[in-house]
Amino acid sequence: MTDRLSLVCTYKTEEDELEIVGKASSLQALVAYLNEGQSKSISLLAAPFSGFGGQLLSQLEIQVKPGKVAIDSNNGRIIISGSSQALHLFAISVQNLYAPSDSSKFSSKHCHMEYFPEHPFLALNSKSLLIYFANDNTISDSD
Repeated sequence: MTDRLSLVCTYKTEEDELEIVGKASSLQALVAYLNEGQSKSISLLAAPFSGFGGQLLSQLEIQVKPGKVAIDSNNGRIIISGSSQALHLFAISVQNLYAPSDSSKFSSKHCHMEYFPEHPFLALNSKSLLIYFANDNTISDSD
């Protein structure tokens, strides 16, 4: 059985950045995968989405290996690699998007992940990533 997530993942060539859009249940599943400490490939079941443009990615690959988190794309895949500890720190950032807060009245929240010197978990060679939490009907939950 293949693991699947209802996330919209895109690569924006001009900006050289990646985007992930998902509802709470899909982002929770992503956090669980990141915290498993195992390498795996996950199919992305993105419902039609009139979102932000870019090349639609169909696979998420998590690679557990030494070092900080590197985020990249290749052949229609988003690749997130790093040590178990670094992936856990990355997962905490994702989890903070859908945690209840005073801003829950807004239709979506987002997080920018970009490398800077001394970043606690991102590697120098990591592409920029925007993660959007959609708590409205912009995408469907089918996982």
